[in-house]
Amino acid sequence: MGCGVTILKKILVLTYDDKYLKAICKIIANKEFDINENTNFINYKYKQKNIIFTFLSNKQKWTWLHHFSGTYGTIIIYEGSETHNNINEINNILNSNILHKRPLIIVFDKNTIEEKDFRFLEDIRYNLYKKNIRFIIQFIDFSDNKNNLELYYGLEWLFHEINSM
Repeated sequence: MGCGVTILKKILVLTYDDKYLKAICKIIANKEFDINENTNFINYKYKQKNIIFTFLSNKQKWTWLHHFSGTYGTIIIYEGSETHNNINEINNILNSNILHKRPLIIVFDKNTIEEKDFRFLEDIRYNLYKKNIRFIIQFIDFSDNKNNLELYYGLEWLFHEINSM
């Protein structure tokens, strides 16, 4: 009898504010993590689903495209206070062929989203539909780590999409 090697499928989690990264780590893993200062990312193995989450610090945003390699799904957290440069970078990521046939969750913080952000949201939806990218958009309350059913629903959708690839 041989030992089988389990291949973990990677989900990349991106944000422009590391406090959101820590919050989503706590929601997903049910414990707190500190992002490694040397590498500026942390991996979390979710063994029940054969998934590995890569939480990428804002300090490493210039290497995002590199981290997309081998990614099965992506979560982008939109904080609601994005600058014009950040919105352009998010649009560039969404317009690249890297996400082709890869499911995507875009998470908005319920507490910081403003009316001006809804135009950006509609632009995102249009671009994603046009490129035929499977996606959902979730609005969550990052201040309530214990009751984020919207995110759990989104993660189950993402796991299902990844397993059907």
